[in-house]
Amino acid sequence: MPTTMTPQVRFRTIDGVQIRYADSGSSQKPAVLLTSPWPESIYAFAPMWASLAEHARLFAVDLPGFGASERREDLLSPRAMGEFLAHLIAEADLGTPHIVAPDVGTAAALFAAAAHPERIASAIVGTGGAAVPISSASRWRRGCSTPTPAGTAGWTRA
Repeated sequence: MPTTMTPQVRFRTIDGVQIRYADSGSSQKPAVLLTSPWPESIYAFAPMWASLAEHARLFAVDLPGFGASERREDLLSPRAMGEFLAHLIAEADLGTPHIVAPDVGTAAALFAAAAHPERIASAIVGTGGAAVPISSASRWRRGCSTPTPAGTAGWTRA
């Protein structure tokens, strides 16, 4: 798949839910999974798409129930949405992506990373509700329970 310089919006079914997504292509580059902020959509990434696509394969998604993606009640908890992200990573063949998850994607990304640390290279999260106990014996738990530069040391893979 050739690299696209603007988000080319598509729909596909993942885990039984139709989602809207954009994929820049170029599976030879490291993957970055972008979850759209609420009340925006994957179009929030349009202004930076071309610049980022030069360095990484971008895969932007409207999470279930947001943007133009189908809503399914059982996926609206942070834990269930985290499992959805883990399925998405596998089904979209993203390898071990870096996740950028502002707003509604914050808790989902943290739950996905805690439950499946081997599937996620790093996570950048923020401005979303994440005051939820996360059970994990991995580097993600240490960073979530100690949100300081020292607590997050070692989160990314070299």
